[in-house]
Amino acid sequence: MKGLKMKRLNKFKIVNIIFIAVLALLVLLKQETPVYADSSGTITVTSKSGTIHTGENVEVTVSFQNSKPIGFAHYDIMYDNTKLSYVSGDISADNSNGKIPVMWATGTKVESEIVYKLVFKAIQTGTATISIAPFENELKDTDMGNIKVSTGSTNISIIAPGSDDATLSSIQVGGANLSPAFAKWTLDYKCYVDNSVTSVNIAAASSQGGRVEIAGNTDNLAVGNNYVTITSYAPNGKAMKYNLNIFRLEPPTDPPTEAPTDPPTEPPASFKVTIDGKEYNVSSEFDAGKVPDGFEVELGSYNGKDVITATGSATGFTLMYLVDSEGNGNFYVYDGKNFYPYIVISNSENTYYVFDSRKADTSMAGEEKDVKIKDTAIKGYVDGEYIYFYAMNSNKKYSWYSYDTVEGTIQRLRTTSPEIIEDETTTPEETASTQVTGKNDDGVSFNNKNIIIIGGALLLIVIAGAVIFLISKKEKKYNGYNEEFAATYDHPDEETIEEDIIPVTEDKTEEKSVPESEEK
Repeated sequence: MKGLKMKRLNKFKIVNIIFIAVLALLVLLKQETPVYADSSGTITVTSKSGTIHTGENVEVTVSFQNSKPIGFAHYDIMYDNTKLSYVSGDISADNSNGKIPVMWATGTKVESEIVYKLVFKAIQTGTATISIAPFENELKDTDMGNIKVSTGSTNISIIAPGSDDATLSSIQVGGANLSPAFAKWTLDYKCYVDNSVTSVNIAAASSQGGRVEIAGNTDNLAVGNNYVTITSYAPNGKAMKYNLNIFRLEPPTDPPTEAPTDPPTEPPASFKVTIDGKEYNVSSEFDAGKVPDGFEVELGSYNGKDVITATGSATGFTLMYLVDSEGNGNFYVYDGKNFYPYIVISNSENTYYVFDSRKADTSMAGEEKDVKIKDTAIKGYVDGEYIYFYAMNSNKKYSWYSYDTVEGTIQRLRTTSPEIIEDETTTPEETASTQVTGKNDDGVSFNNKNIIIIGGALLLIVIAGAVIFLISKKEKKYNGYNEEFAATYDHPDEETIEEDIIPVTEDKTEEKSVPESEEK
């Protein structure tokens, strides 16, 4: 009987051990196995120009970005067809009537971003809105989880041709020559008059026949500087301000003083800029034909002074023209605090506006160097075959990017879990700061924690198997005893009966005879 109890006990232990091992393994796997949930995405709409004239075309970019690869997408691009007509683009939509349907399913290439470029024509003045209308439960990632999407829109201002042009077509000062010669995008002028001249007549004409106002001292000219402001208004009310300094000469001496023919052109201190130890001047004199696409020349200000700028509605950038001491000029992005060279790198999928590390909110290990990407000079970090640079993409998102010099591709870097790039120039102090690596954002990596947990689970299974083996081996040892016990149980002797019978309390009030068969 004892052998039978031991056998039952051993089997019970085996079952319990197996159950505990399996339960522990399931708990570990449940904790580490990824559970696919809803992902989050954005659909943005941007236009190359925020203001266009009737009859002109405007390019609009619709970008769908998601935290996971996109499996299926169904949404409508909505636009005001009373003010815009769809011309062409990456989507075929004849007779769209204000709605362009988008149907997309993942193909051979898994994408986390879908970009469409569309061209619209302005047909009526006013403000036209282009927006997104997603279909419920018809935005899926590749794990078939729903995509919770936030959508954006863009507004395009449509005006009549020339209605926003506030430039002057000419400025004339009676009896004097302007310096420099008049140009509609040049705002500051100077002229000299003899001491005998005490008043001047000024004639200024608007390029679009708009209103012109002249304010300042034109009568009773003082010896020296006399400042005049000429304000030109466009038909839509937009204004530009021109500055004129009428310089009255001192009384003539013997020999007579000749009027200077080459007035000083040194800009005031408020227009001086120092970048990386090099001095530049903010200039309003530049060729309007050199203004980048998508930018419009406008009147701006710097250090409280009027200056000609170029603004881009699609990027939100304000460009100023800086000239160095050698007379070399280029456009720079001005963010209200710093100047950055205006550098653009484009490929078939995106446009990158490159900034130096001053603009970044995270640092890159190593030394920033002058490098080239697609024949474009930039400041970046070199790590073997990769160049890392900081930029804003066409969706106005800033990030670090890597350029593969072998394949010629550009990939956004993951900055959520920064690590350190091994570099000889990296100091311990630099290592302690927040830095990013050149690891591409290709998904979740297989980390050490996963390896430890899975290894522990395998070890647990091995231990459980060893315990079962030892118990089985021990059980074989008692097989002979169990067989003997079984035979004894069929023909027990008196000693076995005495050991196995459980004592029963006798009833003293009444004795009953127990049959021999029941006793056994």
